[in-house]
Amino acid sequence: MGFPRRWDLCTQHSTQHLVTALTSAKWGIETLSWNLGESTSFLELGTPDFTSQQLDELEKMSNDAIRAAKKV
Repeated sequence: MGFPRRWDLCTQHSTQHLVTALTSAKWGIETLSWNLGESTSFLELGTPDFTSQQLDELEKMSNDAIRAAKKV
C-alpha cells in the first residue's frame, strides 16, 4: 500500500469518528456500520430518516470542527 492510499484511509477513518461523534451528540443517532472503499465509502446511521436539513447541519458542524484544528 502506497502513502497516498494510506493517507486516504487515515483521513476517512478520522472523518468517520468525527461524523459518529457529531450525530451521536446532536441527535442521539448511532453509527451501525461503515466502510472505507477506494472509490466509494459509506457510513450507515441507525435511523430510518435523516433529512436534508440534518445533512446540511452535519456538514456545517463537521467543517467547523475541522477548521477548529483540534488535535485528534
